Amino acid sequence: MVKKILLSILNFIVRLSLAALIAVLVYRLAMYSYHFGYMVFADASVEPIPGRDIVLTVDSTEDVMDLGRLLKARGLITDEKIFFVQERLSDYHGKLMPGTYTLNTSMKVEEMLETMAGSYQEEEESESVQSEGSSQSIDNSQGNVSYDPETGEMTGLGDGALSEGQEEPELEENTDTGENADTDSAEDGQMQGGFGAGAGL
Repeated sequence: MVKKILLSILNFIVRLSLAALIAVLVYRLAMYSYHFGYMVFADASVEPIPGRDIVLTVDSTEDVMDLGRLLKARGLITDEKIFFVQERLSDYHGKLMPGTYTLNTSMKVEEMLETMAGSYQEEEESESVQSEGSSQSIDNSQGNVSYDPETGEMTGLGDGALSEGQEEPELEENTDTGENADTDSAEDGQMQGGFGAGAGL
């Protein structure tokens, strides 16, 4: 009987310990998640202004996590995992370029990402300007044609386009041929008239 009571008490203590352990783990996980999320969206700098300038060289073989470890080792961020998530959620995801950059410990992660993605943005803007220039050249050469139902005319014609009701100009070669044909017919008529007069004589 006493042994049964002791086993019941021991079982209760074990269950209570497991419940307490789970509660502690859940609490710590919740606190870590809150802190992690806060740090991701707070985007706080490591040091206040003016901070310290640090020259950093980014290698093309480094991924975002490696870059986060490098930034943490140089004292620019506090956690590489937070940096990884911040990069994924930012507008500069996948746009970081290798090179040598001068960063400051008072800069926020968003500012660091903007700095390291500067070369990519310049290339993107240059390609955009070139494509827009090509589109404008094509539009200017071909022209934008629109139809006006009130007047029945085509407006905004490009080179070589004809409006409604406009006839194609006749070729000079055809005109000359027609004139030559008329001249030949007149000469034949005169010759035949001359022959007729001669016969009457």
